[in-house]
Amino acid sequence: MQLNFRFCCLGGVDSVERKPPTGDGDPGPTLVGKWKKRLVLIFPKRPGQLATDFANARDVLSFTKRCGPLHILGADLLGKFAPDWSQTRGTPELPEWLRPFKGFSEAEWRAEQQKFRSIWETLPKRPAPGAKTVFRSVVRHIEDLIVRPVGFQLPVQGEFLATPKSLVFRAAELWDLLMLDLLSVRRERLKKCACPSCPAPYFANRHLNATSCGREECKRWVRNQSKLKWWNDNRAEAGASSRRKVGGKYGAQKTG
Repeated sequence: MQLNFRFCCLGGVDSVERKPPTGDGDPGPTLVGKWKKRLVLIFPKRPGQLATDFANARDVLSFTKRCGPLHILGADLLGKFAPDWSQTRGTPELPEWLRPFKGFSEAEWRAEQQKFRSIWETLPKRPAPGAKTVFRSVVRHIEDLIVRPVGFQLPVQGEFLATPKSLVFRAAELWDLLMLDLLSVRRERLKKCACPSCPAPYFANRHLNATSCGREECKRWVRNQSKLKWWNDNRAEAGASSRRKVGGKYGAQKTG
């Protein structure tokens, strides 16, 4: 029997709101929210799906409503109220004092997103399988991530959950799940759309030579750039060929 292995984390946001800055020293809008009475488990629908959503997310509020905060204060305590896989006791209710989650600024969230994007863009540049080099710290401030030609090493907190047909690792935080989801995709398939105006440039593609996300506008931009490059590379030769044709047709002819 084949055993499936999956990643997940706790989720289930009841409400979240954006609060404006309160003073000059405030880093910007802050998000505060509240968990549902009963938590749920969030799974990527397919490898890389959740990582792609996060990398392309434009609105912090809507992403947090759907998936929750990136980091959880007291994740171990919250984990005690995870959904029950054995179905022997049901999913316990969160006590009211544990339902609010720690507020965070949009600036902090954006900084984490930019860090994540940097990892996304750096991973495809790592050595292919067969190389002997071990790369530490793919980007700054990720010193605990070790990327090898085959596989990676990333310390994460969480617990394993076993079912008759699958083994599930429940990450303690959404950030850990996002990292695991990103690293579960073959590095050479992690792409960024070449079109600078693409609204969702990060994508995972089975075609290794893909340069655009697949949107018609982006594909058109890539085609136009390819034509422009060809013209710039060949215009000197094209110009010389044109002059030869003109000279042969209208050039000086012998008389007499």
